[in-house]
Parts: sequence; C-alpha cells; structure tokens
Amino acid sequence: MPRLVAGGDQEGEAGMAARLNPRMVGATDDDGEPLLASLAPEQRTLFAMLDSYADVFYPQRTLDNREQLRLVYVLHALNHVMTSRTRVLRHNAKLKAADDKAKARQAARESKDTKRGKRGKHTKAASASDPNEDGLDNEDEDDEVEYRDQGFTRPRVLIVVPYRSAAFKVINLMLRLAVETTKEKSHRGVKNKKRFLDEFGDGEEQGPKHPNDEYNAIFEGNTDDAFRIGISVTRTTMSLYANFSSADIIVASPLGLRMITGAEGDKKREFDFLSSIEICVFDQAEAFLMQNWEHVDLLTSLMNKLPTAMPETDIMRIRRWSLDGFAALFRQTIVFSGVVEPEIERLFARQCRNLSGRVKMLSESEGILSQVVFHNPQVFQRVDGCTVADMADKRFRHFVDHVLPDLNSGVHENVLIVIPSYFDFVRLRNHFRREKLSLAQICEYTSTSNVSRARSYFFHGQRKFLLYTERYHYHFRIRFRNVQHIVWYSPPMFPQFYPELVNTVKRGNEATCTVLYTKFDVLRLERLVGTARCTRMLSTTQNTHAFL
Repeated sequence: MPRLVAGGDQEGEAGMAARLNPRMVGATDDDGEPLLASLAPEQRTLFAMLDSYADVFYPQRTLDNREQLRLVYVLHALNHVMTSRTRVLRHNAKLKAADDKAKARQAARESKDTKRGKRGKHTKAASASDPNEDGLDNEDEDDEVEYRDQGFTRPRVLIVVPYRSAAFKVINLMLRLAVETTKEKSHRGVKNKKRFLDEFGDGEEQGPKHPNDEYNAIFEGNTDDAFRIGISVTRTTMSLYANFSSADIIVASPLGLRMITGAEGDKKREFDFLSSIEICVFDQAEAFLMQNWEHVDLLTSLMNKLPTAMPETDIMRIRRWSLDGFAALFRQTIVFSGVVEPEIERLFARQCRNLSGRVKMLSESEGILSQVVFHNPQVFQRVDGCTVADMADKRFRHFVDHVLPDLNSGVHENVLIVIPSYFDFVRLRNHFRREKLSLAQICEYTSTSNVSRARSYFFHGQRKFLLYTERYHYHFRIRFRNVQHIVWYSPPMFPQFYPELVNTVKRGNEATCTVLYTKFDVLRLERLVGTARCTRMLSTTQNTHAFL
C-alpha cells in the first residue's frame, strides 16, 4: 500500500479549494484566518486521497495533528453531502421540467383531438405510428432519462467518535464551515443550537486537570459515551437533532448506535438508516478498544444491508448497485487511530471492500525507550513455541514457571504487574489467590475506595504484589509510589504508558523491569523498541534481550 509523503500535494491550497463547495472555501478560524491555509502539505495530500473515495487507514493520529485531521475529514464529508444534495436538486428540477413539458404536450394533443373529432382520432393513430411526426415522440424519448442518485434512506455520512466532547468539536467545525458564524448571525442558519450546546458542551465540568497533556486532550469536556445526533444540511441552514429519516449526517458513538440497533435476538431493532451510508469515518479508533469493540463490529456488520421496510424514496431514483445489494462495495471507510492493533487491522481488511481501492499510511517507529529514565537493564523475555490459539496459555505458564518464582523470593518487594487484558488479569488474580500470595488489585471495575485502599497497602509494603490493568491506567493515569519492581505481562497497547510507569520505579541496584512478549505482539513491541530492534528481537534465536 502507498505511503503518505509530506509535501506530496502539487496543487496546494488553490487546488484543494477547487474541489470544495464554495460555501466552505471562505471559512475562517476564531482568529479570522482561513481554515484551508492552516492545513499542512501532508494533510492536503490526505484530503486528495479522501477525495478519491478510496478506503483510508491513518494510524498516525497524534496530539499535534488531531485538529488538522478532523478538519480534513469534516471538509470531505461536508463536501460530499453538499455536492450530492446539489445533484439531487438539479435532477429534481430536470424531472419537474420534463414532467411539465410532457403535461403540456399531452394537453396540446387532447385539445387537438377534441377539435378534429373522429377524424382527429385517425390522425392520432397515424401520428402514433409515425415517430417523426411533429417530433413529439423523439422528445419523449429524450426526456425518458433515469436519475439514479439516491440510496434507500437519506443519511449518507456516518461519523463515529468515542465521546461527546469529540462530537462537539466535529459539529462545531461543520457549523463554521457550512453556515455563517459571525456574532450578529451566530444562530442564523442553525436549528436547535442551544439544545446542542447544553447537551454536548462542557457545562459545569471543565475537564480533568492532569499534568499529562495527552490525557487532557482525550478526556477534556463532556466524556459521556452514549449519544447520537442527526444533522440535516440544506442550502442555507443546518438542522441539528434531525430525525435519521431526514438527516444527511449522523454523528454518534458506538454505544449510542448500539442502543437503537440492538443485537441479534432483540425484539426492537432499528438499523435501516445505515443502509445507504456512503462515507463512514472512525475517529480515535484506539479509544473504542478501551470501551467495547463489539459495538464497532456490530455496527460495521449492519451497514449497507438491504432495509427491512419499504423505503419512502422513489425506487426509480435508487442506484442499481444498492438495489442489487452491492452498496458496501461503494462505501468509503476512513479510520484514524493513534496505534495499530489487530482489531483495527481486521476491521480495515474485512469490512473495507471499496472498489476504489484501499490506502494504508505506513511509517517506521523509532520506539519510546529514549523517554525511559531507568538506570538498570530493561529485560524483554520472548515466550516461544506458541500459536494464536494457545498464546494466552503459554504466556501464563511462562510467567508462573519462570517469572513468578523469582519475584516471590524474599529479595523482591513492591512488585507492580501491569496487565493489558482484563481476562489475563482475572486469570492471574485467581492464581495468586489460590497460592495465597500477598496481593492488591486495581482494574476498571474496582471501586474508588478499594483503589485507595490498594494503593495504600502497596505503598506501605502491606501487599507485595499489585495487579494493575492498562484500561484502568488509560482512564485514570494514577502515579504509584514505592514501586521497586515492574513486570509487563505483555507489551502495552499505548506505548506512552511504558515510560509513564517505568519512570516511577525507585532508583536502586535491585530495581528491575521485565517485559514478556510473543511473536504475535509485534505491533506493540515495535512501538516500544522501534522497528529495527523489533525485527532483530523476533528473528534471533536468543529469547532474552536487555536494554539500558
């Protein structure tokens, strides 16, 4: 798949503006600067790729480029909706003009037949047999043109984001691009804006105050993850909270959609509004892994299915590929993520079947070890001889047989064990309890009081081991004190977590850092140690590697 090369756009701002609806070209930011001028050459190249309507996977979303990526896909989505809307209206006008012309000809014929009487009937029959008489039938043939420009339902664009705060930014950007936003006309052209500000704005919550900028960027504003909103776009207005049957764009979270689409076996389900989605955007896909990826799998399986009820759309205007059940082959799917994970790869490989092709942005990783301040060796142990089916079992046996006995000796105290998977967490917790080991635990289901108690026990040495899940760290980013040894049961999904936690280990000659990995952890391992090191670590016969 092709690489995205910075500066590869040859047309620049003018070329990009030529592709956009004129309503959006003059949009400005809060400082009055043109929004298009703020885009870097790399993002203009990305817009050109999106404009080709190929499926795109961009796994390089960062704190620095997130706003520009949002602007790029909102520009593309709005441009698609406006262009499609203009085409439908133009075709409506042509069909109405042709209908009016046909009615006028029919009225003229009836008037002519009335005057001629019986003789006029014979004239009419002769005229019908002669296609060239008066040129009337030739005109009828010219007017019989099909305009298949619609799907079964009106929604064309689906934008999936994890939190209301992200949806707030997306919709605000749409309003800035599509309608006037001057102080004198701040609410003109936008319906239900006050309700939108009340439900999606920050409200009284100003967001977390945390020293980690990346954490603040994720959880700023309203972090509710159950929402959906339909947006209708016309020539002069945007209507928020439009019914899905009359909406052009849907902005929602996976959970918000799951609440109405239901699951197999549910009595009440509604997913016909997904039957004609032409552009689907997944922004911050890595956050869906920290919520419930099953909702994403269900959503993609329901898109572009034939509707269960007869649509209100004129069937003569529905595209033939939609009628034949091939709409999924013409849907563009765009995925933005900060990491590459097997679940996201599977989504892109199995659900993205666009006939226009697929584009995946690739880059080599330099790793994150340079951010670690740890004066003792960081030991990476490879678990060999495993398959996908028995990987979890082999990792568990390796930990129990080779890692835990050394940690359980009297030399090691205050051992933090970080576990990315909740299922592995439960397995280890049960094993520790059976062996009656000194244990404290923190996971995403632990109450606040129990978290405080576990941290206190661990800090004061009343518990030797602390089991800690990556998902809890993603949502809370707590800092531990008095950590003397840290063990990563597998490489973390988010590479920045590695230096965050390793840098909390107390300095001393006895401090240790151990990471377990298998050949199937290549994506995560690459983000930690870098592409070059990862290749060597997986290809060599040596199964233990140490980094200083």
